[in-house]
Amino acid sequence: MAAAAGPAYDVLLLQAHQVFAQDPARRDQVVQDNLRRALALARPFAARPQTRLVVLPEFFLQGSPFASAPGFWEQVGIRLPGPETAALGAFCRETNVFLSGAVLEYDPDWPGRFFNTAFVIGPDGRLLLRYRKLQCADLNGLMNVTTPGNVYSDYVARYGEDALIPVVETEIGTLGCAICFDSNWPELWRILALKGVEVVCNPTSEIHSERRPAWYAAKRAHAAENVYYVASANAGSEQFAEGAPPTAMNRGHSALIDFHGTLARCADGGG
Repeated sequence: MAAAAGPAYDVLLLQAHQVFAQDPARRDQVVQDNLRRALALARPFAARPQTRLVVLPEFFLQGSPFASAPGFWEQVGIRLPGPETAALGAFCRETNVFLSGAVLEYDPDWPGRFFNTAFVIGPDGRLLLRYRKLQCADLNGLMNVTTPGNVYSDYVARYGEDALIPVVETEIGTLGCAICFDSNWPELWRILALKGVEVVCNPTSEIHSERRPAWYAAKRAHAAENVYYVASANAGSEQFAEGAPPTAMNRGHSALIDFHGTLARCADGGG
């Protein structure tokens, strides 16, 4: 007996523009501007009844500022849940979508640390999934992010092993997350498959260097060998500080990859 077909729906991969929150005193304004810009672009597409999943890029709310001053991330980091996820949740309720993205998270339960964290919010506005990136590039010490592996024993004691690679069953399929540099570790993608994932939300921030084609090919291979979709959203442009020119290294090439590893849809560049 053939299995019942799953629901058919559209996915929005939004190549948001991000301004980096370099000054803690300006943090709230920069984050709110990034948030308003992204949701204003997303709203007319997300409001279509057939759109059920929205994926935003890595760092879409506060960029990836290179700062290690004491207390910086306590001021600049995003809380999950927090006011930003409340605003995203209101958008999900308004448009009846699931929404994923990735931010630099500060959690008071881990003082002095910050995480690179992806999330999924449901149509009811609730935070359904939080995945803290397992494989981070620390940019030669400029971005001294914590991974669950850095604090493995304490992390598993607090949350259990399933919290390392969480998944969530939803009406649009079982969802999981992987972020940017995670593309280089096929074991992570295989575990997602073993947990029943059907769509991997992949917020990413990929610089146009010689590495990008390999990462892109790896994501297509992961989709094909694990027989699931990969919804990969990359930034469209960025500014390292307010008033700075947009960088020349951007980005784009967001893609929906189907379970054959085929590019079902792909943006041809930034913007």
